[in-house]
Amino acid sequence: MSSEPANREVQDVPTKIVAALDRIGRGVRSFHQTVAVRLGLSPLQLELLLLLAAGEPPQPITGALARELGVRGPTVTDSLNALERKGLVVRSSDVRDGRRTPFRLTDAGERLAREADEADQVMRDAIGRIPSEDALLEGLLSAIDALLGAGVVDVARTCTSCRFFRTAADGAACALLQIPLPRSALRVDCPEHEPVAGYSGTARN
Repeated sequence: MSSEPANREVQDVPTKIVAALDRIGRGVRSFHQTVAVRLGLSPLQLELLLLLAAGEPPQPITGALARELGVRGPTVTDSLNALERKGLVVRSSDVRDGRRTPFRLTDAGERLAREADEADQVMRDAIGRIPSEDALLEGLLSAIDALLGAGVVDVARTCTSCRFFRTAADGAACALLQIPLPRSALRVDCPEHEPVAGYSGTARN
């Protein structure tokens, strides 16, 4: 017989945290599905709407959006076409490359994206109940970096995986912007991010 404990509550803390994050993730996906249905969208259409509303990165083109969301290009194309038919996005031309067709939100799309973002306030309030938000953010960024190195996460633009990130005895800093980086200033999705060549998710200075 296995010597592993049968009671989940005696598992180690990292295992419990993984289970808690999984529970939160399932709740968030279910919540977003409910919001999407209320707004007359599919969950993927809602994700695309919010991505476009947030601005670059990623670039608002099919391939980049598909990679960001971890889905196939044709699936994103179908959802963007549906959003276009609903009058929520429009195509524009790229003066640098005529073969590319970036998408942008219409006024109606921006209004719907704001409504969806307001619905997320309930989740922001829940996270706000955590005693040390800054330490949690730093810890989650470290976990994202490790998962990036393991190939579990495909896209990461975190401060801690950027070639401009510096650490010292007096704290962290951004060598590009020449600013200190207290925990609360660490970014999950930095537009200036440049990955370290061959970065494997391990800590560095």
